[in-house]
Amino acid sequence: MITKRGAIIILVIVSLVSALMVIGARQLKTTVEFEEFLPKDYPSIKALDEIKGRFPQSSTIFFVVSGENLATPEGVKILRTLENSLLSDPNLGMLILRVQSFADYIVSLDRPIPPEPVLKDLIDNILSNDNLRKEIIGRSLSEDYRSALVTVSIYPVNTRERGRIIQLFQRCVENLKTENFGMSMTGDIVMYSDMNKLMNRDNRILIPVAGIFVLCVLLVALRKLSDVLISISLVGIASLWTIGLMGFLGISFTTLHVALIPLLLGLGVDYAIYFMKRYHEEREKSNAVEASNITVKTTGKAILVAAVTTIIGFASFGVSWLVPIRNLGYFAALGIGCAFGLALSFVPAVVILRDAGKKHEKKIEVKRKFGRRLAKICLTTAHKWKLVLIIVMLISIPSALSALSLKTSMSFETFLPSDIESVRTFEMIENNFGGQTAIWVIARGQTTTSESLQEMLIFENAVLSDPKNTGLITHSWSIANLLLIMSGGTLPNDDALIVQMLKSIDRTKKIPVLSEDNVALIYFFVNTRSEDEMRKATEIVRKHVENYQGNLNLRINGAPAVTGFPVILSDIMGSLWGSMMRSTLLTIILCFITLVVLFRSPLLGIGAMLPLLLALSWEFGTMRLAGWSLDVLTIGISALVIGLGIDYAVHITHRYLEERSRNPDKALVESLPKILPPVLMGFATTAGVFAILSLSRMPAMARFGLLTALVVTYALLVAFFVLPAFLIGYNNWRKAFLRKNRSES
Repeated sequence: MITKRGAIIILVIVSLVSALMVIGARQLKTTVEFEEFLPKDYPSIKALDEIKGRFPQSSTIFFVVSGENLATPEGVKILRTLENSLLSDPNLGMLILRVQSFADYIVSLDRPIPPEPVLKDLIDNILSNDNLRKEIIGRSLSEDYRSALVTVSIYPVNTRERGRIIQLFQRCVENLKTENFGMSMTGDIVMYSDMNKLMNRDNRILIPVAGIFVLCVLLVALRKLSDVLISISLVGIASLWTIGLMGFLGISFTTLHVALIPLLLGLGVDYAIYFMKRYHEEREKSNAVEASNITVKTTGKAILVAAVTTIIGFASFGVSWLVPIRNLGYFAALGIGCAFGLALSFVPAVVILRDAGKKHEKKIEVKRKFGRRLAKICLTTAHKWKLVLIIVMLISIPSALSALSLKTSMSFETFLPSDIESVRTFEMIENNFGGQTAIWVIARGQTTTSESLQEMLIFENAVLSDPKNTGLITHSWSIANLLLIMSGGTLPNDDALIVQMLKSIDRTKKIPVLSEDNVALIYFFVNTRSEDEMRKATEIVRKHVENYQGNLNLRINGAPAVTGFPVILSDIMGSLWGSMMRSTLLTIILCFITLVVLFRSPLLGIGAMLPLLLALSWEFGTMRLAGWSLDVLTIGISALVIGLGIDYAVHITHRYLEERSRNPDKALVESLPKILPPVLMGFATTAGVFAILSLSRMPAMARFGLLTALVVTYALLVAFFVLPAFLIGYNNWRKAFLRKNRSES
């Protein structure tokens, strides 16, 4: 029992913990890198870490220069102007490792550009050489000569510095644009920077808008400003504690965690609404201390069941192989636990201190007219419970089966809108120059011997000529290719000569393919426009590594030493479906056991699971009809449905059981008018918050917000119209069962 003195102690403890968590929140770091989704011991991540340790890492920025004809003196001059501007810029020059373009074939960077007639002859001679033409067209100059690719390799950039560096590059490009030539920029760090901007925009704009929306709903629902402020404070404190703990533990805030605050906002407010509605109901009968403690004992039990099942739902994400999803589950469970604890400690404490001593406070009239009308509609439908359950099953079965045909997706385009310049430029590069992203294979052993270099070339050719490689893997590059070009098309058989050739190679050309301790890196450049193509390209390379029987060691701890952006995305996609199925099935089982124990009835446990199970099946049906794929955000909706669907069902079932203890015959009629309005208000805040998320510029986040709002609506409809029908059927069965027992006795 909370007394006035206990209330003061609670507020002091909450204040001290909150002050500590402010420090943790300031330490929170953000990241948008896809590699963060996989665990560190995953083969592709271990291979990536080894590459970072052995090879000087660089990021690549691509510039596409477009015009009527880039294979002209004017075109070569604009390319050379861009290269020189980047290299001579005092802020960018020190960052750049190398710059490559079509212009390098015409005249090297360290030489002045010749007069136009000479320059034109050089261009014509280069493009008339079949060997050079094959190396240029489709790689650095498009077939129609209307666009050219400038590749800039830069030293690794600190995540915090990324935005500033990108702005410097953009400023340089803007200054060089002319009427005849356009320029655009892309690359992994450019798109990561764009993702970070959009994520910050969502946090800066959409979250406050969601907060204002919740505030408006609370004003309508509670009609008392102090009640609203207490409810908002609960959400704010729970969110602060969750974010603060993430900061203290060094957990990075990813694009996936943008959903964390809206989640806590919706569910935390629900708990506050349930408490306040019941408190004012009890306040009409007794003083503040008694009313508060009675509310904790009654509504507190329902909140406990809802919180436990929701926590189980999110904690089940711990079985996922994807690190951010696992972290989202843990910290969402933690946040819900904090919101639950604050709802039954902080909120009662503040209410007691606010209302204590007001013995003759004017009674707050609870208007139940709306609740009675709503209950009447639900009961009218519920009395036809057999028909309702049959119709629901006919809809749900095909919806659930549609889950088997859902596809997975994960790429930059999942998080970036198609009208962003970096995305448009990336698509232009894929169309005109083929794949620029690479699958890497690490090769150890005596990599610089003639025999090993020959094997390396044979391995590369085997991958490129694989029957399944229908244009997915366009070309390869390695130390063997570099030596092959230097030797005029035939590798020497003399190992000593190879050693001399290696010493003569420019260091900037050698370090990307051969480390100082002679570990080689083989590049397979891919032209993949879909997640399915990335998976196929990855499977081709991995299959050839697994089948390789030569002198080179192409494995890392027994697994293929294959990594790179397409591989990591393929591994993430391969984990999505299994991750969702494992966590969902585990949650359903654990929640059912919890409900059976708490309600002491398997049938009531099944009833409380109905909103969850039906909304889940309708979710899959909606995704199938809309043509949406599963991504790292949409798989989290299953856990949301588990938490929210059970939340509504638990409160309705719990209030039904409470009224049944007083009047078994009118339990549903008495309970629904009292519990449906707060459930509806809780739904309005949750669905509204996620509907606001659908305004995000990030496609995956917008889809996540809209789908979550829809699925939460499904859960509410089931709780309002299907669950009462189930309870009527359960009540009829219970009466028949009790009559039978009496007659037999």
